[in-house]
Amino acid sequence: MIECKNMCHTYQAGSPFEKQVLKNINLKIEAGELVAIIGHTGSGKSTLIQHFNALLKPTSGSVIIDGVDISTPKTDLRQIRKKVGLVFQYPEHQLMEETVRRDIAFGPKNLGLSDEDINDRVLVAAKAIGLKEELLDKSPFELSGGEKRRVAIAGVLAMEPDVLVLDEPTAGLDPAGRDELLALVKKLNDCGMTIVLVSHSMEDVANTVRRIIVMNDETIAYDGSVCEVFSHVDELSEMGLSVPQISLVIKKLRERGVDIPGDIYTVEQAKNALLKIIKPKG
Repeated sequence: MIECKNMCHTYQAGSPFEKQVLKNINLKIEAGELVAIIGHTGSGKSTLIQHFNALLKPTSGSVIIDGVDISTPKTDLRQIRKKVGLVFQYPEHQLMEETVRRDIAFGPKNLGLSDEDINDRVLVAAKAIGLKEELLDKSPFELSGGEKRRVAIAGVLAMEPDVLVLDEPTAGLDPAGRDELLALVKKLNDCGMTIVLVSHSMEDVANTVRRIIVMNDETIAYDGSVCEVFSHVDELSEMGLSVPQISLVIKKLRERGVDIPGDIYTVEQAKNALLKIIKPKG
């Protein structure tokens, strides 16, 4: 679905302010995958994902979306952006219409669809994100933070993309809102949508995705399963990252002689492992 080949990006190339922010990026994201991109601030995460729907084009190398090279002359970038929906951090700040319904309908309306098709897309997107129909005619500014976030995502889903890219989707949400949103991400992926999740929360990543891409020094440092990537504890620490907190607890238990596997990255995994080694009284 998404492929980068020797892709580089330089801001203000050829000027005195030239700065390379991505170098030699090679990756493939297959249809139906649920992938996280992590990295410290300035590692190139946000610049990378903006290539996925052609908001940016590579300075060199190529980015191929569903078989189409976005740098090829006469490439229909509108079609690329229909395939890949990008939700920026704090997307609720981009809500602007009088009602939730009109906000969700904004994208489909710009596609030139009929009123009937637009309404159908609004209802389907609202249902997909768990937004009650009675909220559709309310002002989006009357909603909670989590509900506003859902409305913003629904506006992208109403475009019917094949890929959904989420930049720090849980930022600023309370624990309940975070859990609800991550459950939504899993649900969308279970329905076949390709999801790319950018996050600084290692707990969110461990609980949600199957594959992690680690950005460092403008390139890809690691690319593998959750277990493979989080096994590099010291290296991640040197990059300004960490493993989930529960993993550090497990490490301390192992150091004290508790016979528990070391590849545990979620609370649920830890609970199940501990229950197996706790002997019932009597």
